[in-house]
Amino acid sequence: MSSDLLRPDGSPAFGLYTGEIKNLDLSPYKLPGLWNTSILKPLRAKRWRFVGLFSEEIVCGMAVVDAGYVGTAFAYAFDMKEKRIHEFKAQSPLGRAVCMADSAVCGEAVFEKGNNRIGLYYGLGNNNSSKVEVDVKLASGRLIIEADFAETDANAVPHQLISPTPGGSFAFTHKTAGIPATATVSYPGRTIKLDSGNTFAGIDHTAGYHDYHWVWYWSAMGGIAENGQRIGLNLVSPVHHPTFTENAIWVDGKRYPVGQARYTFDKNNILKPWTVKTIDDMVELEFTPYGERWENFSAGIFNSRFHQPVGKYKGLFRVEGKEIRFSNVSGVCEDHEAHW
Repeated sequence: MSSDLLRPDGSPAFGLYTGEIKNLDLSPYKLPGLWNTSILKPLRAKRWRFVGLFSEEIVCGMAVVDAGYVGTAFAYAFDMKEKRIHEFKAQSPLGRAVCMADSAVCGEAVFEKGNNRIGLYYGLGNNNSSKVEVDVKLASGRLIIEADFAETDANAVPHQLISPTPGGSFAFTHKTAGIPATATVSYPGRTIKLDSGNTFAGIDHTAGYHDYHWVWYWSAMGGIAENGQRIGLNLVSPVHHPTFTENAIWVDGKRYPVGQARYTFDKNNILKPWTVKTIDDMVELEFTPYGERWENFSAGIFNSRFHQPVGKYKGLFRVEGKEIRFSNVSGVCEDHEAHW
């Protein structure tokens, strides 16, 4: 099934979708008062695409963000053995360095500034292939990430949601996880090739008019369960609709929507173990951080407090009357508060 983000009258088409949401053009939506003017309206729109690459040795994260007031981007490679992050991050006033398609399934999200480029390309050719091309400057040397994977239903049926926000607006998200990927990652002192048997991509593509103050916790991972099945996960808390959420797990590409997630962790020591469970008992997780990516960013009325620990998950999924257990699966958690 396919649909548009907005109905002909400009109202959001709230619901949970698996098929393609063809059109992510936010402009027909009417904001209240002066915010609906041609000058101010683009400042309230929020769009981003995140790609995670999860393997036993390396975890990579890349994102291109258009937050209206400012564009941001980051790319990192976290060495799981050395517990060391190699990271690039940058900003661009009014998002001038950002180019992002109005689609979550076919297009590109690109940040280019000076000799730094983060390119996330997707929906290429007949097999829905995707590419990551990162070439950015570090304090000493460069971080280069090249990855390939196919965003097909066989690899991971997408989980797509159009939901209301507490402030009366809406947000759209497209999530997948556990997609087999190949990659080459290079940073000072090391180049490593990752194959599709032990490397898995996860996607978060989001667009909407989010409330000015936003708080969330998030989990993502991809790997192999003890029984050999390919697994992935995306969880967010809090959720803002009583009957459907953006939470899902994947087993051999099959998507299973799950309930609201409950996070337990020490905000004063983010690197202590976390526990994450869903209220329907479909997911039980223990997360052990190895290190983190963090940022406290402020640019006038836009500010962000961000912690994204990288580490290993163990736990279980309960699906179709079976328990799927796993340990030593790489992933991330996140504690994020933004005024934007």
